[in-house]
Order: sequence, then structure tokens, then C-alpha cells
Amino acid sequence: MAVLFVKEKFVDPYIIATDSTLLIAKGRPWHKSSMIKGVVPCSGIDTDARWGFSHTKQWIFGYKLHLVSSTGSLISTIICRFHTG
Repeated sequence: MAVLFVKEKFVDPYIIATDSTLLIAKGRPWHKSSMIKGVVPCSGIDTDARWGFSHTKQWIFGYKLHLVSSTGSLISTIICRFHTG
């Protein structure tokens, strides 16, 4: 994302900071075996969320928030689901 923002001239490439954090999805987790089969076993499961690994929190079912900032006036946050595979 940082490369895209620099390319589009949203941020100054010389003064930039990036960070990301894991966000837990609300509701029940969707287990990997059910996800592969395309089966949603009960209501209340966020089918857009994915499994991701954190070295401090272990396995998390949810999203990943990416934050790119610079000293300019643009503020942007991007929330992505975890990559599968």
C-alpha cells in the first residue's frame, strides 16, 4: 500500500511510517475445514474474515488493519482480510 500511495503522490516517500495490527472479527469463527468446503455451519459468522497468525496472540480470525502516514495532511486507513493460502 505504501508503494501505491507514493506512486499516486498521496504521501512523501522520504517521511513515511507504516504499521499494521490484527482486528478480531465479531461473532463465531469460521473454521478452516468449513471454509474450504464453503459451508457456513451457523448464523453470525463473518464470511469475509480470514485466519491470520500473530506471534503474540497466536491464531486470530478477523482482519488486518494497515496504516500509512506521513507528515502531509492526508490520513488514510485500509482494512484488509487476511490472505489465505
